[in-house]
This record gives sequence, structure tokens and C-alpha cells, in this order.
Amino acid sequence: MKKVVSICLSLLLIFSMSLSVFASVPEADPYTLLYDYAWLIPDEAEAELRDKMRYMVETHDMDIAVVVTDDNAGLSSADYADDFYDFNGFGDDGLLMLINMEDREVWISTCGRGADYFTDFIIDEMTYELVDPLGEGDFVGAVQLFLYQVEEILQQPPEGQTSSTAPEPSPVRPTDQRPGQSSEYQERSIISLILPAALGSAVFGGIVVAIMAFLHNKLPNKSQTTFHYVSDGRVHLRVNRDIFLHSSVRKTAIPQNDGGSRSGGSSRGHSTMHRSSSGRSHGGGGRKF
Repeated sequence: MKKVVSICLSLLLIFSMSLSVFASVPEADPYTLLYDYAWLIPDEAEAELRDKMRYMVETHDMDIAVVVTDDNAGLSSADYADDFYDFNGFGDDGLLMLINMEDREVWISTCGRGADYFTDFIIDEMTYELVDPLGEGDFVGAVQLFLYQVEEILQQPPEGQTSSTAPEPSPVRPTDQRPGQSSEYQERSIISLILPAALGSAVFGGIVVAIMAFLHNKLPNKSQTTFHYVSDGRVHLRVNRDIFLHSSVRKTAIPQNDGGSRSGGSSRGHSTMHRSSSGRSHGGGGRKF
């Protein structure tokens, strides 16, 4: 009997751990674009930054997102940034800047055309410039600088292309479709989230039913004994969340483009690509601040 109970508890633990994989990064609306889970950006500044980002998304036909968090869910900055982009319905082309306060690291994840524009060299230059405002706690200034950098890079053709060979912007899409996102990927993204959880629930439910049936056959009934034991256990879940609001705004001067470069050289290089947990191809890079 104790062995059966131990097996049940082990299966429950494994099932709970499998579900936690899908809850590693927060579920978010991809149209929000700016996600401040650490409450470091004042509401007024956040609204202005979000309006700027939406304008850039429409202008360049590319997703641009910023995430600020003080809880990386046990993931590296690269994995967190990639998973947040993949599992929240962003498009095939884009980039995401993660400000990871837990590890004090800034990371830029790229996808599709975003990786063509924002190569390893470019990301290294961008994050080098972002270290100063982030290290000083000027998060509004850091996001402003990031958007300025993105705008500057997107004004130029990707590495290996001239203005005459650069691809034309995509035609106008239906309003319910993200920039650069195909309906096929939207369906695939949803299925990739729902199907594993549904299958896991079905398998776990089947195991529990089988164990219950086994125990029912093994336990004595009322005709065989004077006593009838019934075990009733309950689990109470409670979620606590503390929200802290800040209302200080600092300004950082945006550096002018003087044609200089920290590393030197004129080539912007290429993007080193890797596969995320969803199987999607990403580029990216970052540094501590």
C-alpha cells in the first residue's frame, strides 16, 4: 500500500514539473510590446515608450519588444528572451530586449529579418552602450536609447545588401495578424502550448484512474470487515503577489552617431543562430551591467 502511495506522489510531482515548463515565462499580449514586471518604469513614461514602439513596428514591419523582469524563472537570459518571444505570439521577424534584474544582464534576442539586421557585432555595440544607463538605474533612458539604436540600424540595409537589393516591406495584412507572422505559425504556436499540456493531463488522469481501480479491488469491503475507512485530502492553493509602483523619471542624452565604433571596422558581420526550446531559430547576445 505504501509503495502505491509513493508511486502516486512521484507521478504527481513529475506531472507538476512538466506543467511548470510551460509557465516559465509570463503569458502576455503581443500587442503590448513593453512589459515591465519589475515595476521600474513609471506609467506615464511607459505609455510614451509603448506608443513609439507601436509606430516603429508598423513602420518597419517587424516586432520590437522590451521585457523588464526581476524573476528569470531559473532560465538564462537567452532562454528567457527566446521563450518569451516564441510563446507569446510574436511574428517571424523581430527582436526583443530583456533587462534581467535578477542577473543584472541585458540580452537582445533576434528572429528572422531581425537577425539579418542585428548581427552579433551590432548587438555587441548596442549592449555596450546600454550598460551605462542600466548600471545607473536609468531604465527609461535605457529603453529610449535601445529604440534609438533600433531605428538607426533599420534605416540601413542588412549586411550583404544594398538599398537596391533590400526586400520591400510586406503588403498590408489583416488587422488580427502580427507583423511578419503567418497564420500557420499562429496556429502552430497555440498548438505547441496546448497539446503537450492536454496530453500530459490525459496520461496522468489515466494513471490515477488505473491506480484507483487497483486499490478498490484490493481494499476490503463492508461485508468483509466491521470498519470502513475513507481518506479525504484537500489541497488549498493561495497566490500572493506584491506590487510596488515607482514614479521617478530620469533622462539620458542619446549619443549622436559620429561614425565611430567601439570595436572598429566597417563590416557588421553575421548572426550566430541557435534553436530555442520551441525549435525556432534565434540570434542574440548580451552583457552584464
